[in-house]
Amino acid sequence: LAIPVNSSKESASSEIANLNKAVEIGSLTGNIDIINDKVTVNNLAIILDNSRIELKGKADIDQPISVNANLKLDSLNLENYLGILGEGLPISGGIINGQLKAKGQLDELNGDGEISIDNLRVSNRDFDPINIPLKINSNVFQIPEFLISSVDEQIKISCNFETDGNYDLQIESSPIDISRLYNDFVAVNNSSSTMKPGGYFQVSISGAGNIKSPSLNGEVKIKDLSYNGEKFGDGECKINVHDEKAFLDI
Repeated sequence: LAIPVNSSKESASSEIANLNKAVEIGSLTGNIDIINDKVTVNNLAIILDNSRIELKGKADIDQPISVNANLKLDSLNLENYLGILGEGLPISGGIINGQLKAKGQLDELNGDGEISIDNLRVSNRDFDPINIPLKINSNVFQIPEFLISSVDEQIKISCNFETDGNYDLQIESSPIDISRLYNDFVAVNNSSSTMKPGGYFQVSISGAGNIKSPSLNGEVKIKDLSYNGEKFGDGECKINVHDEKAFLDI
């Protein structure tokens, strides 16, 4: 199996050429049985190298439709699928394992699971193992809380998503070292200590609304900001998004 990828918009001819590009996602194997109004999926799997995505389950397609399914992710290498996300992403490593179980009528699904990501490296920054708990409660998809952490810095995220597009999102970070972030992601070849930004920033974001008209409030606190050897001190920036407008208060 392969997914076509169009990564260029320069011209009509280049777009046509890029339609021939594809990201291989693996070989498909397994069995699907349909008897009367019942569908049974046995070990339906997409396999690529040592990676495996496996689906097992049963569905009753008589109204109301109900399912009982188990999705398993085994040793997925994130690097194999970067072409789907976009070219040139500075991501290496990233082994994904996980499982998600779901049961119930389609409009009242319940379930739980967890996804883990290990050995992830972005640009020159190595990240600690990431564990993402998953819950489905009456068709509300929930991530109660997970951490993205590296070199004693962390970002804490929790969110809820509903099938109608409603969401609730919370993001909190610890103080982030600007100089270290700059070195890891921007200018690794610049060794001059006077040409680097310095200081710390800390982010807090909360939002609730619908993805068709997003709403959120955010605050960025900055401490000991400096650049090119010049010190600027402390500050803060507040962000507000609502009614398809963004407001910035510095």
